[in-house]
Amino acid sequence: MYYDQKESGKRIANLRKKEGLTQEQLAEKLSISYSLLAKVESGSRAASIDLLVEMKAFFNTTLDYLALGIEPMTEPSKHEDMVYKNQAEQKIAELEQKFKELKEIIL
Repeated sequence: MYYDQKESGKRIANLRKKEGLTQEQLAEKLSISYSLLAKVESGSRAASIDLLVEMKAFFNTTLDYLALGIEPMTEPSKHEDMVYKNQAEQKIAELEQKFKELKEIIL
């Protein structure tokens, strides 16, 4: 897995478009020139680590996604949390029951 500045630029352009921003608007928000952003998005220039960090914060994503295209992990939903909690509680109850049974056998 390697940094590909063209692919990184495409991801940045896609994030910008999802936010409904023009290149000029995003450049202003990031305090960079329009021409730098245009070059980064087209892949003719690599984004500096400082710029990637700024974009990470602005788009609420990860450096892994911006630089390498690794999708950020999502938080489990409240429903998934409840399912996992219930499964864990059932396992605990089963183990407690087995422990009681083994304790009775031993004593």
